[in-house]
Amino acid sequence: MRMYNGGKDIRKTRNPGVDGGGQMKKEIGEAIRSIRLSKGITATYVAKKLGYKSVSSYTRIEKGETDVTLERAKQIADILHCDVNDFFTHGLRETRSTA
Repeated sequence: MRMYNGGKDIRKTRNPGVDGGGQMKKEIGEAIRSIRLSKGITATYVAKKLGYKSVSSYTRIEKGETDVTLERAKQIADILHCDVNDFFTHGLRETRSTA
């Protein structure tokens, strides 16, 4: 279902950021994947716990190809036994530890 604002598709008129939010989605997805792998948890396991019928639906989040809501991020954090904030600060910690 599309929402319209004065005859314009809202998805085309909003401005989530300079890059359209794509870089943020990618960074969050990479953090989720990195944390998942560091804990030895499979994408299949996470996908099933989230109720996805296919693993590819879940891995699209890790690839930054689809938006992740705060609620979904919290669910993923619970499955990975971490804090949702880790998805936003993961890259910062890796940068600091290599500096």
